[in-house]
Amino acid sequence: MTLELWLLVLALLALADLFTKKGIGSLVGGAATLYLSLTRSLKPATHLFHMGDLAHPLYIFISGIYTAIAAYSIWYASHLERRGWFWLWMGVFYTSMLTFVAADHWLVLIAGWGGLDIASWALILTYRDGEKYGRVG
Repeated sequence: MTLELWLLVLALLALADLFTKKGIGSLVGGAATLYLSLTRSLKPATHLFHMGDLAHPLYIFISGIYTAIAAYSIWYASHLERRGWFWLWMGVFYTSMLTFVAADHWLVLIAGWGGLDIASWALILTYRDGEKYGRVG
């Protein structure tokens, strides 16, 4: 499977989680990416990405951690008022991290970094209504 197509699938799974509010797309996407990384099935179709000797172990590590976090968060986020928001931005964070790791062009690297930045802030704002939550610094 091409890496670019898989990153698009992960983004669509994040969008699906916005509406279902279950997090199943995140869990399935993380586990599938872990499998595809272990079998070295993700191959870039363009010169914008590179899956070298460093990217594959990072994909395995990141996908393993993300899958564990997604499995835990299905229970953890079950009480959140903004579950769809939470799952959308978890998926954006994960997709941006994978984009950042495999980037082989500076514009793609900046896009991955920007996605990580925006998703981090959006995840903090999951708790925007609590008096002690949602504040940074």
